[in-house]
Amino acid sequence: MGKADANVVAWAESVNASNLFASVINITESSDDAYRVFRKMQGSGHPPDDWSQLLAEARAEGQRLQRFAAGISHA
Repeated sequence: MGKADANVVAWAESVNASNLFASVINITESSDDAYRVFRKMQGSGHPPDDWSQLLAEARAEGQRLQRFAAGISHA
């Protein structure tokens, strides 16, 4: 097994453990999980009208998270 990235270690040591636990839960969820995206859309008061809208939002969410992750890995 490799060593942890120094930036990740520094971040993990700087946050409250309860926040770290919540972050791990969020990271382990699939970025484009249709059920998770549906709950997010419903919770914001904008549930999808049909499967295509839900699928498009799930794909867009996955792309946003990939760009975010790419930015972190280059930091």
